[in-house]
Amino acid sequence: MNHKNIQEILELKEKLLKKNIHVVFVNSRWMAKGEINNLVRRKDVKKLDRFLKQHGFKRYQFYSYWKKYYVKYSNKELIIWDAHIDDYEGASKKVLKNQKGNLTSTRQVYLHIYNSTYKNDLSKHKDYIEALSEKADHDLLQKYLKESFKNPNTIYFYFKRKQYEKIKPILRYKHQIHKPKYVARNTTFKFLRIINKLFKPGKYFVIMGTDGSGKTTTLNEVRYILKKHLKVKTSRGSRFKFKCLPLNFLVNKIATKAKKTGKASSEGDVINYKSNLLRYTIPFVYYIEYFLRYFFITYPQRIRNNVVMEDRYFLDLLTSNNANKKLARFLYTILPKPSNIVYLHNNIKTITKRRPEHPKEDIIRQQKIFNEYSKLFNKKVKTDNLDNSVDEICHYLTQKL
Repeated sequence: MNHKNIQEILELKEKLLKKNIHVVFVNSRWMAKGEINNLVRRKDVKKLDRFLKQHGFKRYQFYSYWKKYYVKYSNKELIIWDAHIDDYEGASKKVLKNQKGNLTSTRQVYLHIYNSTYKNDLSKHKDYIEALSEKADHDLLQKYLKESFKNPNTIYFYFKRKQYEKIKPILRYKHQIHKPKYVARNTTFKFLRIINKLFKPGKYFVIMGTDGSGKTTTLNEVRYILKKHLKVKTSRGSRFKFKCLPLNFLVNKIATKAKKTGKASSEGDVINYKSNLLRYTIPFVYYIEYFLRYFFITYPQRIRNNVVMEDRYFLDLLTSNNANKKLARFLYTILPKPSNIVYLHNNIKTITKRRPEHPKEDIIRQQKIFNEYSKLFNKKVKTDNLDNSVDEICHYLTQKL
């Protein structure tokens, strides 16, 4: 996490404490990875919710009663706020109680050892635990270990020697009877999340624009930022290429034959057919293609991911000389639609510099058509500066999660 965001989170923590909203940061690893794990009292949940929304966080995942997720895009980074309500996966409340702000180093070591009974990944945070060990009160740590585990001496023996992979905590009976509850809860939650995804799948975002507007570059940059904390799937729409219907070979063959016989003209990579029949046939063919593509490719991806993004869509047909625009516009109304469409634009001079091989007249024509149908787009972004346009899109998409 960059310095500005670290400072912002630290200031938010102080404000929360001043408002008497009881929040405990369970570790300081968030400064490196950008995901903030904290404890909050149930009676303070609504106050925390209002506070975070006032400071630009967006509530994400509404159906978990024991934790709340919030997300915010700030200073070119995605920040996740993961608030555990009342307890932390069954860890001893005696150890964690009466804490505000940050857990002490001793309590953080205890919590890492406790969590390893679920995840068995203590050595994963070896460097962080070693740093905590230097600041921890080892006498107090042994007391905490006795509170929760049957083998505290063995745990401490390997801990002292930094042999974390050999630490195998055995919970005391009073903690063992709670463990199945948390395992069952988490398993049930995962199952319900899958069921929920069938009806409320991940967001489907499309980035559109004329050739040379920066769609692919922007898509890759946005993906790089979001994928650090979200499951993101991106794919190139491949203008007028088929992913479901086996027609690419036939289309290429028709194009080659039409150019040889004079039934089509070409300029650069643009082909124009001289056939009214094709102009009325093509929208139907691509409608079937995009319909199949959504249900067999995009929709399954939305179930598996938080965000699915593409850099082209059916609306590209509006810019084709080979498709009837009115028919394409009508078919769009009965096609499964993206959650949001972001339209990238720029001045003609800049675009032709990026794509010198593409006819300038065709780019002007594409831009004019997109402007005519601008009401179909949810967001318009000018791509003069890549960092600024990526920043604007990430902020917009985060608010739509």
